[in-house]
Amino acid sequence: MKKYFILLLSLVVCFSFIVPAGAEELSRDKRALVERINTSLSEMNTDLSSTATGSAEYKLNQLGGEALMMLPQLAGMQGAKVSFDYSLNAPADQMGMQWKMNYQGKTYQGDLYFDDSRVIFTKDFLEMIKEINPAADLPDLNTMPQYLYVDQPEFAQMWTSPWLGSKINLIMPLQSELLTFILEGVPNNTISSYGNDLRISIDQQQFAACLAGIMEKIQKDPERFADLVAKYVTTLDPSQSYDVIRSDILADIKVENNQVPTADEMIKSMAEAGFEFNNLTYVIPRGKNGPSSFTLNMKMKDPTTAKDLGEMNFKVDQVKSGDKIKGTMDFDVKGVVKEQNIAFSFKLAGDYDQTKTNATSNMSLTIDTTQGAMKMFNLGMDIISQAKVDKHVNIAVPVLTPQNSLNLDQLTSKEEQETVQAKMFPGLEKPVDVAINGKPLKFDVQPIIKEGRTMVPLKDLAEALGCRLNMINDQELYLVKGNKYLLMKIGERKYTLNGKTKILDVPAFVKNGRVLVPIRFIAEGLDCQVKAEENTVYIMSY
Repeated sequence: MKKYFILLLSLVVCFSFIVPAGAEELSRDKRALVERINTSLSEMNTDLSSTATGSAEYKLNQLGGEALMMLPQLAGMQGAKVSFDYSLNAPADQMGMQWKMNYQGKTYQGDLYFDDSRVIFTKDFLEMIKEINPAADLPDLNTMPQYLYVDQPEFAQMWTSPWLGSKINLIMPLQSELLTFILEGVPNNTISSYGNDLRISIDQQQFAACLAGIMEKIQKDPERFADLVAKYVTTLDPSQSYDVIRSDILADIKVENNQVPTADEMIKSMAEAGFEFNNLTYVIPRGKNGPSSFTLNMKMKDPTTAKDLGEMNFKVDQVKSGDKIKGTMDFDVKGVVKEQNIAFSFKLAGDYDQTKTNATSNMSLTIDTTQGAMKMFNLGMDIISQAKVDKHVNIAVPVLTPQNSLNLDQLTSKEEQETVQAKMFPGLEKPVDVAINGKPLKFDVQPIIKEGRTMVPLKDLAEALGCRLNMINDQELYLVKGNKYLLMKIGERKYTLNGKTKILDVPAFVKNGRVLVPIRFIAEGLDCQVKAEENTVYIMSY
């Protein structure tokens, strides 16, 4: 159950997305809230994320700071403007864009297409890079064809997202059932009538009571909870196994041994972690029309000194009239990193309008980072977007031939391809398999290739290699096998192997609650032989 605790927290606090239905244990006010939100759900239109046309514009009003000294090519980006005109046909797995960039008085433009597993773009993009940065290592553009493309099965995964197009209808009923289960465990006094409105109001004491109530509900009905979460997770990610997730949840609940914490124990645990939940308020009208609002405030404090380390504020106000919705949003995060004397802030705010067939938004984004009195990085950006449903959208994806196109994989060796793709598409993570002494090694978090290096969960790797693993301050990793030892820190490239300092190409990082490390550095440091073939890494341990 601990593995899904973050999921529970997310579902509890994000009341603006609650869509429960059919609960038998809900109070009168909870039932009224269910009916009201289900009405909103029935009016929801997903065509804007299915077949639509639209545009987006990003203008850099401010870009500066000492950090830009390490990236001088970005120093001239202030005032630059990038815009996209797009057409989306999610059922056909296609999207087309015409991009334009205004940079230092010059205009660059080109086309970009997403077609199933392929990303296709015109060579205008490389011409822009070459002109902005003449030192860029690029081939002779005069000899290149009109279209360049990358074809990877991983790109096709974006079209399976349940949040894209009509596929959202698959996830909504499951989210409905899961959040109804959660509401059944929430104390009735958190939801009440307020004039013509329904109100959810939660402070830290009530938040702790909500968590305790939900965990008690899980202990009383583990089979239903495990089934709901497993269905929800596997619908979001079809590559996962329903049976495995369900059995893991039931095993976690059993380990808890019916030891459900009280609200006071929850508050104590939050205080020890430095977590302070100040307020969540959600107000929604009983009728179809009228104003609604959502506010959330949380803080992080140093448990020993009680000094503020960070704060998050999230506020949404909107008014619904018929099929029209007008609203404003303000998301603000501030924090400090004491060890490095760093302070940072992130703010996204603006307004939006939406109907069943149109949507517009006007947002501003600001990011600031300082180290002591030094301004390290600051960014200010305006973001304007609009979309319109177009059920007859037509995307003229170019027909590629050997004469008019080139696969970018042909420009690099196989060893370089992963690094090139990672730089061009930083969100892409390619899955990989691992075998030790000829036997496949199973991980609860899938190994990936990141910046050309195979990253695997350290805990599973250490156990498979017969190592002893210790975590120090949740940041330092100490690995021992026989007379060999290795010490590294999450996020740092320097590490120590048998007393000698060495450098990692890719530092250890955390993904889905697991620490991932570069497998070759670890295995070879422990005198193992490592060999990679296609998408499998083979390790021989002696």
